[in-house]
Amino acid sequence: KNVEDSVKTLSIADNFIEPFNQFRVSDMDLDHVVVIQNSVDVHAPRLFLHAESLLKTVQVDAEKGISPFNFIVRAEDKNSMLQEVKLTRQVWMKCLLRGNPRADMFLDYIAAGFENLFMLGDKLKELHSNTDLWLRLKCFHYDLRHFNEPAKSRLENYGGEYYMSNRYFSEEELNYLLMFPTASGATARESLQALFTSK
Repeated sequence: KNVEDSVKTLSIADNFIEPFNQFRVSDMDLDHVVVIQNSVDVHAPRLFLHAESLLKTVQVDAEKGISPFNFIVRAEDKNSMLQEVKLTRQVWMKCLLRGNPRADMFLDYIAAGFENLFMLGDKLKELHSNTDLWLRLKCFHYDLRHFNEPAKSRLENYGGEYYMSNRYFSEEELNYLLMFPTASGATARESLQALFTSK
């Protein structure tokens, strides 16, 4: 697929204001800018983003469980119309991981993500091997998803951090689960803290 196929959501015309730091694009150092565009045509619409600000925002969202490939940028086009642009895998491949002065920074981030996924895979195997804990984790998950009266009673009447009470887990198991790595590289506790403080 070419870039045009992969960035169909990109209907934005050149943005004059960078959406993360609100600087005028014309005042920004181009060594710190990544450009997303529909084609190699120099007249094609382009989205100018501050590389470090983009990556920092992606990292914060990843800690909340949002995939970098589902990240959405909101920016105004030259007519002050707000547009939404999804940074799909193809956008990352074509525009962020190559062809810009900060590509190494984005490559390092993606490489660290893959390392975390491999680590997560090993940890998941370890968790699955503990059949008793795995079944109780599934019961806890079921109660969270259904939240009917019996589930609500089990979740609310036993206390515990993030509803993870001794009704389901021992203190040692609770610490193990809260220190469990997530796909973002953050622990489960860090991800839950970010989720609850963002509400």
